[in-house]
Parts: sequence; C-alpha cells; structure tokens
Amino acid sequence: MKEFLGCFMLFALLVTSTALGAPPVIAVQPEDQSALLGGTALFSVQASGTGPLQLQWRATLGTTFTNIPGATNSILTLTNVQVTNRRFAAVVTNLEGAVTSRLAVLTVLRPPQFSLHPASAVVVDGTGVSLSVTTTGSTPIEYQWFFNGVAIEGETGPSVYLPGLTASAEGDYWVTASNIYGSSTSRVARVSVIPAPSSLEPRVFTGVPGLSLPYRLFVPQAGASGSGPAALYPLVLFLHGAGERGTDNFSQVANWPQAMVFISHANQSRFPLLFVAPQCPVSKTWSDPDMLRALPLFLAALGAEFPVDTNRLYVTGLSLGGIGSWDLLRVRPTLFAAAIPQSGAGDPTQVNLFKDVPIWNFHSASDSTVPVTFSQEMIQALRVAGGRPIYTEYASGGHGIWGQAYATPGLVEWTLAQRRGVGASVPPDIRIQSPAPDGSSTPVPVATNRVSIAGHVRTLWDTPTTIRWYNYTTHASGAAGSTFDWAVDGVGPLLGGVNRIGVVASTYSFAPVLGGVTMLSDSLDLDDQAPIRVVASREGELLRIDWPGGGDGTFYLETAADIAKPAWGSRVPLLQPSVTLPIAAGNAYFRIVRE
Repeated sequence: MKEFLGCFMLFALLVTSTALGAPPVIAVQPEDQSALLGGTALFSVQASGTGPLQLQWRATLGTTFTNIPGATNSILTLTNVQVTNRRFAAVVTNLEGAVTSRLAVLTVLRPPQFSLHPASAVVVDGTGVSLSVTTTGSTPIEYQWFFNGVAIEGETGPSVYLPGLTASAEGDYWVTASNIYGSSTSRVARVSVIPAPSSLEPRVFTGVPGLSLPYRLFVPQAGASGSGPAALYPLVLFLHGAGERGTDNFSQVANWPQAMVFISHANQSRFPLLFVAPQCPVSKTWSDPDMLRALPLFLAALGAEFPVDTNRLYVTGLSLGGIGSWDLLRVRPTLFAAAIPQSGAGDPTQVNLFKDVPIWNFHSASDSTVPVTFSQEMIQALRVAGGRPIYTEYASGGHGIWGQAYATPGLVEWTLAQRRGVGASVPPDIRIQSPAPDGSSTPVPVATNRVSIAGHVRTLWDTPTTIRWYNYTTHASGAAGSTFDWAVDGVGPLLGGVNRIGVVASTYSFAPVLGGVTMLSDSLDLDDQAPIRVVASREGELLRIDWPGGGDGTFYLETAADIAKPAWGSRVPLLQPSVTLPIAAGNAYFRIVRE
C-alpha cells in the first residue's frame, strides 16, 4: 500500500508541475525580409508562455547557428546589410523549456556592380574587337553600350562585338548596367584603330659601317600640325622582341602592332609624330655594344632628314626590346624625354644616370621568361635614387602582356607630354606638396625628428587603393592614406643629415582581365639639421645608450673624459640603436659619429 501511495504522489506532483508552468510557444513567426544593399532589415517574433521569457536571435550562412550579440529583443534590426541568403531564427526559453522559430531568410537587393570592366584595345584597321563585362546584382539586369557618349542602338547585352573598325570607330566605349534597385557605369575602354603595319614605309639604314638595319617608318602627312615653331615632330623609337629579329623588315611591326598606338588614326590628328621600328639582326641583341652605338646614330640620321624635335625623343620596347630600352637609357641618359620598357631587365646599380627621365614600366608577376623581379629591382632603385617612375605590374598574363600595356588609356598622352630635361606633371602621378613646393629639387631643412608630409594623387579612373611613405635612408615606412588628397603626421624618425622620403600610391592597373596595380612614385629630401639625439639611462651596474639608429654608413660610439678638451676615443661600433656599457669611475661623455 505504501508503494502504491508513493507512486500516486509522484504522479500528482508531475501533473501539478505541468499545470503551473507553460513552455514557450511561437505565436507569430518571423517573416522573410528583403532590403537594399547597405540598407536596414527588421525581423520580429512574438511568443507566449510562462514568464519570464528570454529571447536570443541567431544567424547562419550554413548549417551552424551563432548567437547575435545583444540581439535579445522581439525585434531584430540589421543595418548596412551586405550578405544575402542569410538565415535568422529566434530562440525563446523559460524554466519549462525552449522553442526555436522558423528560419527567416534575408534577401539583399543589389544594384548592379561591375566585377569585370571592359578592356581597352588596339586594333588594326578593318579588324574587329569584342568588349565584355561581368556584373553582380539582383536580376534581371539591363545593359546599354555607349560610344563617345552616344548609345549604340541594339547593343543591350553584357558584351558587344565591333566588326570592321575604321577611323570613325576609334574612341571611348562604356556600358551602363541597370536593375530596379539602381544602375552603375563601367570604366571607359579606349579602342584605338591603327593603320595596317604594311602601310609603314620600308627602309634600310646603312649609316654605320658593317651594319645594315632594316626599319619601318611612319611620317606625318603633309600639312599635319607640328609641335614647335618650325613644325618639329616628336619621334617614337620602338624596339621589338627576340622573336622578330631578322631581315624581312615586317615582323617587327606585324607581330605586335599594338605598339603603333602612337599613330592610331585619332592620335595622328592629335599628336602628329614620327614612328620608327628598326629590325635587329638575328645574330645580335639591342644591348650589344655596337647596336647601342648605332641606334643614336640612326636617330640622328632621321633627325637630319626630317624635322624631328630632339627634345621629344621617346623609346619603348618589349622583352628583348625592353632590355634594350633600359640599356639605351644607361648609355645615352640625356637622349630621351621618356621611356616605356616592357617585360625587360636593366642594371639597378646604374639608375642614377637616368633617374630623372620619366619612365612608365610594365611587367607581369606571372612572367616566367623574364622574371618580374628584374623590373621590381629597377623600380625600387629608381625610387631610392629620387626618381619618379610609374610601374604597372599585372597579376597575370605571362610574358606577352604588351598588347594590353600599349592599350593603357592615357599612356600616349602621358608620353607625349614629356620633354627632355623637363618632367611634365600629367596624370597619373603623385606629388609631395608639403613641406616643400611641388617639384622641389633641393633638400628641405628641418629641425625635428619627425615631420608631416602631404600631397595629391591624380589617377585616370579610381581613387588610389593605398598610399605609403618610405624613409629610404632609415628604411622606415608607414601608411599615408588612400584618397586623392593625402597627409600623414610623424614621418620618421629622421637621421641627422639628408633623409630621402618617398611616397608610393597604388591604383588600378587599367587591364581588367590581367588585374594588378599601377604604382606612382614621388620623393623629397629632408635635411635634418638637429643633432643626433642620444639618451643615457642606468640599468643596475650598466649604462644604456639609446639613439635613433638607421641610415647608411657605419656608426660608432666615442667616449671622452673631459668635455672642455675632449680626446674622443674608445670607439664602439653601433650595430643597433642601443648599447650597454659598464659604468666606470669618474665623468664620461659620449657622442655618436658616422663614417
């Protein structure tokens, strides 16, 4: 009987417990929501049950839920939404149990954005080109292509094919992408239409004994406006790659005609110039001593025959010709107004000879024929020497990136703005404008260990992605911003004497398919006229000497016993910016010297 009563009592307790408290129940489930990209979304839930009720919102992109910190109210507010198809649920609990709501899905409504922009191109007269884009965003997306600001009738897809191009088709192309949530405009793709390579006049230069140099020449049409008081014309020298060596006097322009962008139909009117493409003998390279002697004589002969502006000679080359371009700068550093080496290599120990020549260098990080490190070393050496090179490094494309490089918008304008001995300030570029005027060529005196610098960036499309400053003397560096107008405080520490400060801005490479960056450079010399600051402190039985450190040369700590009549001695080489010494009896004075 006692056992039966015990069981009855247990049953009664269970029934009583159930009757006194009710587990939570979802009364109103959260609904799926949609919100514009960057907008706000609200989810709500209603629950009943014995209080107190506790609520926690959870979120997931996959199968694992995570709690949203602080989301414990019946209404969940999400701001600046970015990720679509994310799921949310509310978990409600009390002492009697827990219940989870249905999964509510957030759909982010996105206006179109371009993940791949149209690529600029250089095409031969009569041939065609395809332009295409890739976009993200909520579908459906509508497209409209434009040419020089006018809508192209019927071209309403993500790609367009332009057949049989002639001079009238040369210009700027872009596309707009639209959906009900917004619209976006692509970057501009410049299509340059060049004459057929066969139209360039075939010639042979025999002005150097023992050398017969075939070449192709383009001369502006009679009546074309020149660049000087006597109708002088700029001249572009193009050096081909190894595969075009020979005597056929055609492959040097036929294999990579994109170098002829300087004489596209539009550029013939805007920038009349001479374009010359010699052909290197099979047994030689452009860097052979006799070729480096012959090329300036070749240019001089052209200058004697045609009205050439000798202050506007430009050299460009690819692969073997890129190497030749660097070497021509080395042996004739005052001959050219600008240079455009591509996929080449030079001697970084010789850049001081031509550091003031404007240079726009191109290379690909994936080049297995001429490794990209050759260009990286040349550009870094130029920066340290005080040059202002532009460097485009593509992420892909291998060795043969030249077609895309010559199609770079703004390249022709940048090149032809340069004049020998006068570096033009044209975009793309970066300038340090403070603490010295733009283009200061003398060290700026300062009397502080750190200094503020500021300046401006000009690009051809996007804002710069990063700007960094460098003290090439002490090897310190830091961030300087990512906007057109940039400034940074506390550049330093400066070493006593002249410190070369550089800035490098990274921006779009202008090659959508290849990716990568274009880097712009400037530099300024600061003369820190404050003495080297030495700090002494005691550490037990040792004396610690601290100093700024860094810079070139060998540094020594010298000691003297009498400051009135110092006899400096006891030289200790300083390998790092601090040294500890045993404390000796009597007075001691210290100084740091550099040799």
